Amino acid sequence: MNELALTESFSLRQEFCKDENLSVLEKVGELILLQGGEFGTIKQVADFYKVPIETIKTVVRRHNREIRKDGYKVIQAKGFEKFHNETLEIPNRGLAIFPRRAILRIGCLLRDSPIAQQVRSYLLNIEENLTPQSEQTLKYLVDQLDQHAVQLIENADGLKSQAEQLHSQTRMIKAIVDEIYLNRNRIGNAENKIQEHDHRILALEKLSEEPQEKDPYIISEQIAILKERVKVKGNPCRIWSKLKSHFGITRYIFLPRDRFREALDWLESHSFE
Repeated sequence: MNELALTESFSLRQEFCKDENLSVLEKVGELILLQGGEFGTIKQVADFYKVPIETIKTVVRRHNREIRKDGYKVIQAKGFEKFHNETLEIPNRGLAIFPRRAILRIGCLLRDSPIAQQVRSYLLNIEENLTPQSEQTLKYLVDQLDQHAVQLIENADGLKSQAEQLHSQTRMIKAIVDEIYLNRNRIGNAENKIQEHDHRILALEKLSEEPQEKDPYIISEQIAILKERVKVKGNPCRIWSKLKSHFGITRYIFLPRDRFREALDWLESHSFE
């Protein structure tokens, strides 16, 4: 798999940006951190990847929610002095600090940094020693398929032709699954994923044949997609309770249409085990 796949796929970054892979940072360069070695400033991250600070700021703006889950935060002077025995000039807006996992994720997102390219290559080499190449390809294709399907819901222009392309990709994934999966549990998981996308295709085809509604809330096809995603994640009652609390709704039909993709991303990025 090409190392640029990590810059495009959220699910691949989730798989690779984990504690057991943090040692990759020391293999590609000299990472200088604050005292204690757990956090680095934005300047230290930029120096490590040999890019301008503005480049790091751009990556953080575009992927802020993803990077914050790794522990990235902005702290004020008083909070910094409390936890770090170090004297730094801290701007009025606070000091941005990055834990090691966030620094590793930055390496997965920077396109033009030679150091970041080495980071991604090391990560892929590690994974190739543990996971068959065909399985990596499948995960990448499924992630791309998921992103494509969400974009189709948001962009009604050319909906039917794009849905046909999506259906073609789904058939290709089915063929890959038939060839590379021997473990029954993995086959079951892959089939559930494919069924979910088949349901989306049917919903998209119906949507393309119906006039667009002016109602601000999600429509029945989108409700069906959300329910199927909740069912696949397991423990539907518990997940629905968390979802309605997070979005401040009492029923699926009260979810604003412009927050539909946010709800899909929220379900994808949370673990409910």
